[in-house]
Amino acid sequence: MSLFALLLLAVGAPPARGVDPRERAEAYYFYSLGQQARLSGSSDEALSEYRKAQKADPRSGEIRAEIARTLREAGKSDEALAEATEAVRLDPDSVDAHLVSAQLHQLRGEADGADEALRSAAREYEEVVRLQPDDGRTFLNLAALYGQLEEHAEAARTWERYLEVDPGNFDALVQLGAQYFSMGQSEKAAATLQKALQLQPGNARAYQTLGDIYTRTQQGDEAIASYRKALELEPDSIRLRLTLGEALSSRAQQPVEMLAERRACMPRWKIVG
Repeated sequence: MSLFALLLLAVGAPPARGVDPRERAEAYYFYSLGQQARLSGSSDEALSEYRKAQKADPRSGEIRAEIARTLREAGKSDEALAEATEAVRLDPDSVDAHLVSAQLHQLRGEADGADEALRSAAREYEEVVRLQPDDGRTFLNLAALYGQLEEHAEAARTWERYLEVDPGNFDALVQLGAQYFSMGQSEKAAATLQKALQLQPGNARAYQTLGDIYTRTQQGDEAIASYRKALELEPDSIRLRLTLGEALSSRAQQPVEMLAERRACMPRWKIVG
């Protein structure tokens, strides 16, 4: 087997449309050299080799995505984003191009506090999961991003889609329940948290979230029972004791228990008297 054929097998990238096989072989030869240089920490050399690869295969999203990654690592974020945007334009079916573009938009949005950049990142992640519908990691990134943007309906939809890929994921169920709760869908939220607790009955966070849901829906006894269970699992949590105390205070028949929970916090606060 020739050297070029070995390189093509190693890279495993799909052929670009309309590119002669010999040009593609040349492109991925330089691509491989660029990868080696990048891994050794030589960004300038890597960019030089990637540019040669790009010249041979100008429509490859994978090559341009690597150029964008290298520019990002060199601290040239504006150039990196421009390269990633061009990669998406030239090769809209390149998962790698959309993924790098999403990451760069997300970094910019988080650095500048710009919601529009975060929404651009979400659009690119949506393209990744369109092309790779079983990509669980991207679903996680996308769901967290929608949560950050407080777009709870989109976050819930994404957690639902993630659970189609990984139906027994406890954390995803808790997050989905929290998003339902934020949307005001308390019954769905409680049912989702109950399902999560069937998987991990010893998780205090899930019981606390369930207690919050019952509090909102004015199911005081259920809220108190959930907070008590959470406190059994995390007996040193001041926040849980205070939350339980507030829940008890709303039940007129339990003032003694409410005061007991509040006093239990006092030594930790170093309050005298």
